[in-house]
Amino acid sequence: MLQTINNRAAAIRARRRAKGVTLLELAMYLGIAGIIAGGVMTYYSSSSNAQRVTDSLSMLGSVQQTVRAIYAGSSDFTGVDAAVVANSNQLPRKWVSGTTIKNPFNGSVLVAAANTNSRFTVSMTGLPRDACTKLAVADLGPGVASVAAASGASATVGADGAFLTPVTASTACSGAQNSIIWNFY
Repeated sequence: MLQTINNRAAAIRARRRAKGVTLLELAMYLGIAGIIAGGVMTYYSSSSNAQRVTDSLSMLGSVQQTVRAIYAGSSDFTGVDAAVVANSNQLPRKWVSGTTIKNPFNGSVLVAAANTNSRFTVSMTGLPRDACTKLAVADLGPGVASVAAASGASATVGADGAFLTPVTASTACSGAQNSIIWNFY
């Protein structure tokens, strides 16, 4: 009889231990969950920035195409600016706010006639370092005369027909907020 009582008591103690999670087990579960969540957030941030760079390139192509369409019958680009492009209703509404154009990084997009008026410039501001570097070295085709990247007031300008190298672009885009100016024919 004593043996039976001891066996029952042991069984009850075993069930009580099996019911709960110890503090050590809980800490391990939370640690593993934290590591997984950190990995997911890093991946999301990386893929989100890559998507914004792709959207910025798409925007740049749309702005370039819109300017060329608006000024197709003109001999130069006199009077072109962001308001003219924004009011053309040729850009997706998600990029336009009134008469201003915003890039996917929430910076501004400026459009202007270049010094000779036979060219126009498109500039994007508020670009993070990695996006600036990727955008500055992107091949946009034969219509690009030059590319300039800047962090603050100093700009690194590519000569006509030349493009920034990845090393030069990385140096030029060294700040937290950078800008790029494309000069188009």
